Amino acid sequence: MSESAEVTQLPLKSKGPRPYFFDDPAVDKLLAMLLSVVEELSVEREKRDSLVRLLEEKGVLSAAELAAYMPDSQGLQEREDQRQSLLNAVFRIVLQEAEDLQRPA
Repeated sequence: MSESAEVTQLPLKSKGPRPYFFDDPAVDKLLAMLLSVVEELSVEREKRDSLVRLLEEKGVLSAAELAAYMPDSQGLQEREDQRQSLLNAVFRIVLQEAEDLQRPA
């Protein structure tokens, strides 16, 4: 990987207590989860749009052909893995809290 293409790895957990902005911490957690979903959806929509435009522009594949595509079993498994990864990202705040509660004090 070139220097300009290096990706900085951020820690999965922030240090210190989580700040809360609403009276009910559950509202903060739900908002964080919602924003995570919106962020993921936005990125994926941009990628999909770019791919469809490039494929159509180059005459490789039409949007209709793309919409009709059915993956094989390996493709389905990869999609399921991606779905699980997304769910883990969305529910990260809840999973981290559960981990913290299980850790001995």
